[in-house]
Amino acid sequence: MLQVRLTVPVSASRQILTSIVHRPLFAVCLVGVALAGCSGDGGGPIEDNLIRPGITAMNDATVLACNADKAALTMALETFEIMQGDPATDQAALMDAGYLRAPSELYEVVHGQIRPINPSCT
Repeated sequence: MLQVRLTVPVSASRQILTSIVHRPLFAVCLVGVALAGCSGDGGGPIEDNLIRPGITAMNDATVLACNADKAALTMALETFEIMQGDPATDQAALMDAGYLRAPSELYEVVHGQIRPINPSCT
């Protein structure tokens, strides 16, 4: 088996490293990059790729939860009225009839009408 080994003399690698580190332009560029990464403008890649999408996702989750609860209550109310002949007075009537598993924490039902409890739900 043939092995090939390339080696760089230690003195040559030290010379290259020393010449790079000791150059003032390199030091200025390094400081500039560090300062650009710590800019206080509130933007940048971290905010654009992590913070803002996270906030948007939380807002979207609230909207989706509101929509899902409202859709479930609407379906339960419509089914109750078709089967019973009269609208449900509250969520307890929907649960007793088996059209709703648990009460909504985002909406209330008052005399067959859905009203938001949570201010995020409209």
